[in-house]
Amino acid sequence: PQARWVGAWLQVWEGEPMKVDFYSFEVKDSKGRIVSLEKYRGKASLVVNVASYCQHTDKNYIALQELHREFGPSHFTVLAFPCNQFGESEPSSSQEIESFARGNYGATFPIFHKIKVLGSETEPAFKFLIGKGGEGTGGRRHLFPSARN
Repeated sequence: PQARWVGAWLQVWEGEPMKVDFYSFEVKDSKGRIVSLEKYRGKASLVVNVASYCQHTDKNYIALQELHREFGPSHFTVLAFPCNQFGESEPSSSQEIESFARGNYGATFPIFHKIKVLGSETEPAFKFLIGKGGEGTGGRRHLFPSARN
């Protein structure tokens, strides 16, 4: 508890706005434009890192699209973040990734800019989720269910 308080104080002291939840972060869309995750507040979200060239690509994109299609109208969304840190299974550009997912799987959920989910360059929104929930599901893919806020 004290360490968290000190960390929060240092963020304020250094002029960084303190992020209270996942939806208070900004990320880049597949075209590199800044997007506030605030626009997804009020929806239950499944935050997942994805790759186009791994052995599970087909079943993952099909399942994610099915979830989004079935539950999307009921205040649910899949938020997909491509990542190339696992077996270099996502070498394409962010725009190529989005085109691939939409063209091959009919993906209608948001697909963001390619990020890092491990190491010192971890996307801040993912770092927040990992800090809140341990290590996601572990292994190569991180899945973070996020409650409606």
